[in-house]
Amino acid sequence: MPNVYEVIKRTDGSFDIFHNEELRDSSIPDEWLEDQLVKYGICGEEYRDARRELDEFGKVRLEYGAGWIGTKLAEGTLKSKVKNSHRSKGI
Repeated sequence: MPNVYEVIKRTDGSFDIFHNEELRDSSIPDEWLEDQLVKYGICGEEYRDARRELDEFGKVRLEYGAGWIGTKLAEGTLKSKVKNSHRSKGI
């Protein structure tokens, strides 16, 4: 089973984080979001790409069992070319 993280922006500007459809963190202030996502291994290029989607659409879904980049490409939602990602190298 893949690990699926969903981050949803609330109407008050804070964020909720779900892991496999279970609420893990709620009402995270914008200024704490990056630090909170680092706890789940979402950082660097992945965070920046996820943040762009959050800013544009108000939510982002990240799947890790199938490979993050492959999932984003299959969905057609990868907005920028990710270079030198450890996920793209299968590590």
